[in-house]
Amino acid sequence: MLSLETRWRQLTFQGSEAFHTEQYREAQKKFFQALFVAEEMLLLEDCRGAHLPVVQLFMIACHNLADTYLALGFKIQAFEYYRKAYADLVHLLNSPRADAGLRQQAQECVSKAADEWQQAFNTMDKHILWGWCNQQQSINKPGYSTPYNARH
Repeated sequence: MLSLETRWRQLTFQGSEAFHTEQYREAQKKFFQALFVAEEMLLLEDCRGAHLPVVQLFMIACHNLADTYLALGFKIQAFEYYRKAYADLVHLLNSPRADAGLRQQAQECVSKAADEWQQAFNTMDKHILWGWCNQQQSINKPGYSTPYNARH
């Protein structure tokens, strides 16, 4: 059985190969699977044996997905994955259940994630961002139900 880190590496390599040959839907699929594996590693207690910091694997997965969505022309989805990287790291920093090692990794990466989210924000068409902000306000209203397939 493959370790989670080995599985993440395989999926990321496959996604990168697909991305570089402009097979963006295949890249999206592989990068999404790699993100799932990275999130699973963040939840496990035995992930500290990984060769790369687990938080770094998570960040790479989020940014690979964001880049793929940009290549597909889906700016809002790309923006969401930059936001996800930042928001999940902040959550990890504030989680009393996370061990000190994971919190330290998150601390080391959170400013980079914030910078990348800010860069994505600065390059977005303001009309697109306005629509995104309105959507977020609707989601936060009482009575709104999140669609079944929503990840975040």
